[in-house]
Amino acid sequence: VARSDMRLTLALLLFALPLQAATYYVATTGNDGNPGTQAQPWRTVQRAANAVGAGDTVYVQTGTYDERVTINGASGTAGNRISLLANGAVTLYGFNVQRPYYTLNGFKVTGVLAPLNAIVLLQPAAHGTQLLSLTIEPVLESGGIFMLQGAVWGVEPSNCIVRSCLFTNMQYHGLQCQGNNHLIESNTWFSPYGQDAIRAFANNTTYRANVFTNWSNLTGSANHPDIVQSWTVVGAAPGAGYYATNCVFESNLI
Repeated sequence: VARSDMRLTLALLLFALPLQAATYYVATTGNDGNPGTQAQPWRTVQRAANAVGAGDTVYVQTGTYDERVTINGASGTAGNRISLLANGAVTLYGFNVQRPYYTLNGFKVTGVLAPLNAIVLLQPAAHGTQLLSLTIEPVLESGGIFMLQGAVWGVEPSNCIVRSCLFTNMQYHGLQCQGNNHLIESNTWFSPYGQDAIRAFANNTTYRANVFTNWSNLTGSANHPDIVQSWTVVGAAPGAGYYATNCVFESNLI
């Protein structure tokens, strides 16, 4: 075999090897100058979000982190998601997700830096985001989880999952769905002074096995609290305005 052929074969084999996923750690006792290992963790979740690549996992140790994390670095893929996992009781301000295929699991988010905004914001490029077992408990008049549409209505973000989350102490809207093909499943809304629990403006979305209890109006507000609200702009052509098509609501409890 010619030497050039051997080099080409080796290069192709190396190219075909899967990327080695990394595991990182964040702790209130850490330092952002550390390597992010379990023995030498980072101090902020933002430092971890800036460092991760496709397939990586971050364990955030118990504690309160005074930050709202912006995810605008590497993208995950359908087969190599990027996971930020609360390892114990972890509280922070929220997330602004601008990249696809992230999993956020187990955090309590309070929205301190997001008045009348969203504690967890999914931007148009945040396809395939999975929000699992989050507690949405704002201390200000903040929205809960909001998905933001792209240039064309009902297309992006797409394929997101919101599962087993708790919306409590809400003083603004709980969940605003935009985009396409989401699954909203097994969540609980409990608040005596929220506004709309769900604003349904996404296409091809399933709302299944959610529970709404003790959901009522914000004291002193003219807004009425809908469990599910949707509408369309009068005279708007398909692809424009606020609306939802081909959605399924099943086994929800009010």
